[in-house]
Amino acid sequence: MSDAERFDAIVIGSGLGGLTAGALAAKAGRRVLVLERHTLLGGAATVFPRKDLLVEVALHALDGLDPQDFKRGIFKELGVFDALKFSRLPELYAAHHPSLGATPMVVPEGVDEARAAFSLRFPTHQAAIARWFDLLEAIRDRVLFLDAHRDDRLFWALNAPRLPFKLWPLIRYGKATVGEVLNRLFGRDEAVKLALVANLQYYADKLDLSLPFFALAQTSFYRGGHYIRGGSQALSSHLAAVIREGGGLTLTGREVTDILVEEGRFAGVIHRDKRGKKAAEARAPLCFGNAAPTVLGEMLPEPTRQAFQRRYGAMKLSSSVWAIYLGLTRSPVELGVAHYSSFIFPDWMRGLEDIPTAKGLLASAPSGRVPNYAMVNYERLKKPGLARKGRSLMVLGGLDALAHWEDLEPEAYKAKKAAWQAAIIADLLQRFPRLEPHLVYQEMATAKTVKRYLNTPGGAISGFDQIPSQAGGRRAGARTPLPGLYLASAFAQPGGGFTGAILAGQNAFRAAK
Repeated sequence: MSDAERFDAIVIGSGLGGLTAGALAAKAGRRVLVLERHTLLGGAATVFPRKDLLVEVALHALDGLDPQDFKRGIFKELGVFDALKFSRLPELYAAHHPSLGATPMVVPEGVDEARAAFSLRFPTHQAAIARWFDLLEAIRDRVLFLDAHRDDRLFWALNAPRLPFKLWPLIRYGKATVGEVLNRLFGRDEAVKLALVANLQYYADKLDLSLPFFALAQTSFYRGGHYIRGGSQALSSHLAAVIREGGGLTLTGREVTDILVEEGRFAGVIHRDKRGKKAAEARAPLCFGNAAPTVLGEMLPEPTRQAFQRRYGAMKLSSSVWAIYLGLTRSPVELGVAHYSSFIFPDWMRGLEDIPTAKGLLASAPSGRVPNYAMVNYERLKKPGLARKGRSLMVLGGLDALAHWEDLEPEAYKAKKAAWQAAIIADLLQRFPRLEPHLVYQEMATAKTVKRYLNTPGGAISGFDQIPSQAGGRRAGARTPLPGLYLASAFAQPGGGFTGAILAGQNAFRAAK
């Protein structure tokens, strides 16, 4: 590539937000350049080979794909449904905790089915459970209503006086948290709250999570959870192919070091190879930044950098995560793991309020207690496309913080990670002892791994934290202080998770049109 090759758009980073924005731009006839610092495209939406396995980095479940799903139109436009196949999850999740009794609380898919399951399990809370589900559905309906009329100025002008009544649930609970509403409805009964929000760690590390954000995501999962056959890499690869089919380029092993600014707007980038050599220049009138705003800001010249950083400097980051990847010689289904996605809460935890304490355990070496964790059993799916030569994949995952690991010397880091890996696997094998003789591969990733791989501050996995002051319309939008540069990542609206990143990419493309 010549030092000053010109494109219509440049994408910095190849996570789902950037690839979505780039693919939509390519479909619109623009020539796109994607620059990725790693050897694989996709960011968190990737798989890697280990011991006759394809290991899924991050995807446990993709929500929705029903007719009301916000990303369904994107997938249709980009040919995702034609190129990829999806396996439907057998249920939403199973929650394990002593307060739930000897059998886990299994949450089926379907809003009505889930409502009935919770009412049957907790008969004394039937009225409160009905109010909980009614509220989640009401919030989702109002957001769908807003999205349907997003660009209809005449509609807003004609109906402005009646809108507060129509949108009242969203207005009333716009700044509410999940914890506040759970406590109001269920008081001190920690069992029902834990069962209803067992998958909290997928969204946040404590109960100050924005209720509207949770309502949108959780009700979408109730309508159907899916896994992409062949792993999340299949989606990333397809979006990259759309960009290349439009005449664009997707380059790996290229790190953007400088963003060029001319006449007060984005003008191009300078990028280098992994060793910081072989610098090249690329020019374009617009850029989709699939990176943290602070990371993008460091690429800018002064004084543009200071103005850019001020916009985002006070925002609170989301949590990071740890993951343990396990390979087995037999299917976990045959060895007593009955469910696809299980949330394991150890006996010492009283309920959801103890999740921050559980996360904090990793600040020290193991000392008898383990944190809560998710367990994903891909063999419960139809044709997940990850096994090779009879191997099966399981993934354990929980909340983490970069501060638990970043100041350790290499040997101390290695020893502490090995100790936690052993402690958590020991807890798993105590619960599912038949797994042990078939366990042939284990590998742990920490918040430090996330930071190194995704290049996010603090190893944040979902961009900015989804607290009420940073969720919905209060979250950073696609437009940045630098004209021509748009955020296309989990740090922008709506943010968080695979769907949030995809929608952020769409928002960035729309803003740039």
